[in-house]
Amino acid sequence: MKKFEEYTYERPDLDEVKVRFHDALNLLKKAEGMSQQVEAIEKINQIRMEVDTMENLVYIRHSIDTNDDFYKAEQDYMDELSPEIHGLVTEFYHVLLESPYRKELEKKWGGSCFHWQKARSGRSHPRSSHFSKRRISFPQNIQS
Repeated sequence: MKKFEEYTYERPDLDEVKVRFHDALNLLKKAEGMSQQVEAIEKINQIRMEVDTMENLVYIRHSIDTNDDFYKAEQDYMDELSPEIHGLVTEFYHVLLESPYRKELEKKWGGSCFHWQKARSGRSHPRSSHFSKRRISFPQNIQS
């Protein structure tokens, strides 16, 4: 296992990350079998780990010395990059939810990820629309 000091920071290139991510996502969408889906998911997870590692390095190194101009600029860059990455990951989960191999994927990696994402997308249960339309009333003595 590497020591913290041994990690080398390399700024993620958003355009390159998007290309690699979409290539793997297309492989996931067009997979003709479980093994191709697993391969695509592993590629996506590798990309995510690379970006997450760089984001964590920047966060830690910037918090160690907030006067370091280089890591301040990199933290600003990561703050701009993060929503873009989040959008890619959301797209990934939407594709994953529609996978024809979902049951097999759940057996391999467990179902909690699928259930969590399904709930997050608002498609968790046929009755979920009933709950979202229900009016919530607070006691009269609570003031805003």
